[in-house]
Amino acid sequence: MRFVRCLPALLLMAAGGALAAQPELDLLRQAGRVMDVGKAAEMPPLSPGDPAWGSAPATLLRLYPQRSTAPNFEEAGPATLKVQALAGKGHLALRLAWADKGEDQIDPKRTDRFADAVAVQFPARPGRLLPYIGMGEPNNPVSLWFWRAGTVPELAEARGFGTLTALPGAGPEVDAVHGAGEWTVVLRAPLAANAGSPLPVAFAVWDGATQGRDGRKWLSSWQVLRLPAMRDDRARLRAFAAESFTVGNAMRGEKPAAERGCSACHRLPEGPAFDTGPTLLNAGGIHWPGYLRRSILQASSFVVPGRSYGANGVSLMPDQEWRGTEVEDLVAYLTSLK
Repeated sequence: MRFVRCLPALLLMAAGGALAAQPELDLLRQAGRVMDVGKAAEMPPLSPGDPAWGSAPATLLRLYPQRSTAPNFEEAGPATLKVQALAGKGHLALRLAWADKGEDQIDPKRTDRFADAVAVQFPARPGRLLPYIGMGEPNNPVSLWFWRAGTVPELAEARGFGTLTALPGAGPEVDAVHGAGEWTVVLRAPLAANAGSPLPVAFAVWDGATQGRDGRKWLSSWQVLRLPAMRDDRARLRAFAAESFTVGNAMRGEKPAAERGCSACHRLPEGPAFDTGPTLLNAGGIHWPGYLRRSILQASSFVVPGRSYGANGVSLMPDQEWRGTEVEDLVAYLTSLK
C-alpha cells in the first residue's frame, strides 16, 4: 500500500523529470484533459446564438457508448460533442452541440418513446480522487445538470448507476435549439460554493430515437475546467496530473493482459464477448489511467454495479502479485483502447 500512496509523485517525476521543466498543467494538457473557460464581462449568455459564443474557447470531445451495465449500447460507435464554456458573475455557462437527426421530446402519455437529453457531471465533493465516470460512487458522489427535451432541467446527485436523485432547489437555466440535424443547448447555473480550479467535468448524451434512457447513452471521460479569475489549486493539479497518464508501454501491456487472464472475464479487442467483468473495449476513451490503475491494484475499492461484478462490495477480480512494470504497462495498454 505504501507503493500506491507514493505512486502519484513517482509518476510525475518519471514523466517529466523535474516539475519545473514539465508543470502539472502541461502534463494535463499533454493528456488532452484541459478545457479552458472564457471570461464573460457580465453574466454569461444563455442564448445559443449569442455573439459572445463566437470567441469562447471550444473543445471537441469524443463520446463513447456506455457498455458496462444494462441498458447499454453494445454495438454503437462513438459520437462527438462540441463544448464551449464561459464564466462570469459567479455563474458557469456551457454551450453543447452534437449531431442528432431528429428532435425527440418527452411524451408523458407514451411509455415507448424517449427524449433526447444531455447531462453535465461534476464531483459533488471536489477533491483529488475523481469519482467513477458512470454516475459516481457510494462514497464519492457526483452532482449533475440534467436536461431532457420537453422537460424542465434538473439538479441531481448520484452515487452510481441507478441512484439518480433530484436535489432541492432550482435546476440550471437552459435554452435549447434543434436544427440542421443538430442540438445546441446552453446550460447555465451558479458555480457551487466548493467549486475550485481546475474543476472536473464530464458529459453524457442520450438519443430518444434509439431508445436512449438510463445507461443507453454516450459519455465522455473526465475533463478539467480552468475557471477564470480563480487561482489553480496546486495540490489538486498535482493529483489530477498523476491520474492523467501512465509511464508504461502499451505494447508490453498486451502480455500481462493475456497472461493474467483478463480476457476470461473482460471483453477485449479480438477477444470473446465475456461479461463477468465490465467490457474494456473503450477503456481508454472513458477512463483515466488513474482509475484503471486503481481498478487493478485495489479492485474492491469500487465495484461497478450491474450484472455480477462482485458482491457485498467485494470484486470478483482476484488479488495478484505484480512484477516490475506490469501494472503500468497494463494501464498503458488499456488506455490505448479507444
